[in-house]
Amino acid sequence: STFMLLSVDLAKDRGIVPADAAYLLNAFCAGDIVFRAISGCVVDSGWLSLEAVMLTGYLMQAAVYETLIWCTTLPTLLMCAVVLGASNGFRIGMQAPIMIHDFGIEVLPIMMGGLAFIIGSVALGRPALVGYYRDRKGKYDGLLHIIAVANIVFVGVWTIRLFIQKRAYRRTSLRAKDNAPMELVVCSVKS
Repeated sequence: STFMLLSVDLAKDRGIVPADAAYLLNAFCAGDIVFRAISGCVVDSGWLSLEAVMLTGYLMQAAVYETLIWCTTLPTLLMCAVVLGASNGFRIGMQAPIMIHDFGIEVLPIMMGGLAFIIGSVALGRPALVGYYRDRKGKYDGLLHIIAVANIVFVGVWTIRLFIQKRAYRRTSLRAKDNAPMELVVCSVKS
């Protein structure tokens, strides 16, 4: 995660001692670990669909990256770190179930390898962006905006997928209702 790479620099830029900034990683990890378990329970219990979990995670992450620009104290940075970890944990365990849902279990190893390749390819550009914003701009605000916008794009993708899923569910339930055997109710009138 980019946050783990930037956390100490973000804190130092706001006048926080690097020794205290190390707590940001602990806060991130705490949110991540707790929400890895919670996301599975939420999906398995039917409270949210896979699409809704992904949408929620990306929405939380976009909001936190924008909020990080305005945070100036250790407590606010710690809260952002926990929420950012939660958004990461909320989504990370859903990768395999979503791939199985979309492509089937037979191709899961290939799809997970492809996903890791894409993530790694995107991560190759991260050092150049980090260096540009640190060395040329002197702060990470622009980079945080870029990450927030990328997350908003994914919010759009998962919103569309959620609407498609809801629409398909409605169609399926209407067909099932139309195909259900009809009961004939006979009323007799007594004279």
